[in-house]
Amino acid sequence: MASPPVGNRSPSDCQRCDVWRLAVQSSRLCCPHPGYEVLRCHHCGDLLSLPALAKTEQSDGSDETRLTLEGFRITMPAMALDLKRMTRTEAFQLLEAWLIEEGPVEEMNGYLRHSVGRYLECARELVDLPRGGRVLEIGANPYWFTLLMKEARPDLEWIGTNGGDEPDPSHPKHVHQIVNRHTGQRLSFEYYINNVETEFLPFADGSFDAVVFCEVFEHLYQDPVASLEHIHAALKSNGLLLLTTPNPGRAYNVQRVLFRQSIYDPFSGYGTYGRHNREYSAKELRDLFENCGFTIEGQRTIETSNEWRFRKVLSKLGFGEHHLILGRKQGIPCARYRPHWLYRSYPKEFYERAGRSSGL
Repeated sequence: MASPPVGNRSPSDCQRCDVWRLAVQSSRLCCPHPGYEVLRCHHCGDLLSLPALAKTEQSDGSDETRLTLEGFRITMPAMALDLKRMTRTEAFQLLEAWLIEEGPVEEMNGYLRHSVGRYLECARELVDLPRGGRVLEIGANPYWFTLLMKEARPDLEWIGTNGGDEPDPSHPKHVHQIVNRHTGQRLSFEYYINNVETEFLPFADGSFDAVVFCEVFEHLYQDPVASLEHIHAALKSNGLLLLTTPNPGRAYNVQRVLFRQSIYDPFSGYGTYGRHNREYSAKELRDLFENCGFTIEGQRTIETSNEWRFRKVLSKLGFGEHHLILGRKQGIPCARYRPHWLYRSYPKEFYERAGRSSGL
């Protein structure tokens, strides 16, 4: 690849895009070649591997720090993101250029700004999955989390589902494209159409090492517990379920109650599934997980839209914006469970189930 002329370009300028935006060094990207560092352009997102800064002795005896212009591109599988050190700002810069084709730019950017912290928290929980594992992401659209995980763990087999129109048995797979709005580059993601609360997942039982079920549970309104039963069936023995959902006890809601304001979600132009139909307390989520055959390995509330220290403290006290809960399928049977605290005015047989009482 040709390097920019020394007189006109900085050695650390991007060698791909026309505007030659500064490519900022990131220690969060690991180059497999010793002595090299990875740069990412903030404009086009291109990656470049260059030799690290080296000191050379001048004729006058002084030292000069310079960066060689001989560089080469590295492909995505050759590098890995250091998710534990990555910040929200870095994750946003990585993802913000990518939008689903014909998606509303302003609305989607606002959603990403609010969600990028959650993406990071979830990715850190999954970064140690077994090599070559199969992962199902329910509600994969708009694919930012998918993209983050593919950069962090390109070895994982990642499969997505989305709600939508009735599935066509003759064409079970569909394709969404996301577009880099700076370069026009396109990436394709295959997905299955499935309503996880009314249909079994379109896969054989025991197919997945992990299921990602993020920001979907609160949208379900017909039979939400059925979704956990369907996920339990799709997981392998010892498989992991990662669920996130808004926390009704978040600090923002507490503030609104104090000012006598409503905490309920607005009606949505995307239909009934577009709004939050039911939000769950930490105790309710534990009850559902335990009665649907999952052993809880971790549960906390997280802050996703900012990194203010006092908000992090509040999240540790249970007032974070979202719940994050991890459940493991470990030989506990998943029998029918429809608790009275969640369902009302149904016939008696709807609730029948042998097992523990929820105590709620």
